[in-house]
Amino acid sequence: MYWRIAILRRNFIQSLPTIVTAASSLSLISHTRAQNVRDLDAYNFSCTAAMTGPLGAFGKNMKSGVDAAFAQINARGGVNGRKLAFEVMDDAYVPARSVENIKKILADKEILGLIGCLGTPNNAVITPLIEQTTIAHLAPLTGATSLRRPDVRNLFHIRASYTDETSRLIKFLVSLNISNLAIVYLDNPYGKEVLGDAVRALEEVNIKGVTQIALATDGSNTQSVIDSSCSLQSLLLCY
Repeated sequence: MYWRIAILRRNFIQSLPTIVTAASSLSLISHTRAQNVRDLDAYNFSCTAAMTGPLGAFGKNMKSGVDAAFAQINARGGVNGRKLAFEVMDDAYVPARSVENIKKILADKEILGLIGCLGTPNNAVITPLIEQTTIAHLAPLTGATSLRRPDVRNLFHIRASYTDETSRLIKFLVSLNISNLAIVYLDNPYGKEVLGDAVRALEEVNIKGVTQIALATDGSNTQSVIDSSCSLQSLLLCY
């Protein structure tokens, strides 16, 4: 999981100048919002993400990365002569809180766009709300294939899907003659979707996973998962 986060953060930060410049062209937003943005001294972006809770560290690192990228852009004069600003509303990785946050963000006409809303279950519940508007959501922090449908117009992904990542990972492991695999997955929509990807990827190489173990999102069953995993003496795909 940690190699995935590191790669995601690197690609996300490297892509920020390009996607922000595209959004700042105002071609992706409504006339009313565009007019409000033109009257401001800065281009304001926002998102809902976990700053506390089980993925709090991930959310804080994401914000640090965006802030660093924005600082670099601002030091060079900003975009079209305006500074970039980024604010995060904490949802603690709780989808219901994500919904409340996104409603407030969408109601704020000074927000140009969304960047990096975090989490598969969170993005699943806020995307229908975003799709009812003309605001763009750039670089959502999820690789869920379920959010990459052609009818989802306002999401602009910059990373590989979990399906592609999982398939590549399993093919790599098999190339190393590693086939005794168990799957530990987060017990939420994100984890279950990736679990399905992993099972299908194993079937493609004629391998059946040793077992599947659900890990609670709050980590409450971590010790039992570790005990079960150690007794298997197999390599784990941890999501």
